[in-house]
Amino acid sequence: MLEVIQQEDGKFAVRNIGGPVVEDILGVFDTEAEADAFLLGAELNWDDRNSGLGILKPGGNQGLR
Repeated sequence: MLEVIQQEDGKFAVRNIGGPVVEDILGVFDTEAEADAFLLGAELNWDDRNSGLGILKPGGNQGLR
């Protein structure tokens, strides 16, 4: 799970609170809007990779006859 937090220096960080590393900071941004945009993009990419559809794409001449 990702969250946006404000740091002591006034910048905004996106951190992974469910990752293997405590306080895993994925990025630091000047504005909250930039951090939110990064978080949204990361969440959408994660959802696509873990959609559970298991789509396989042929590669290296697999599936070709």
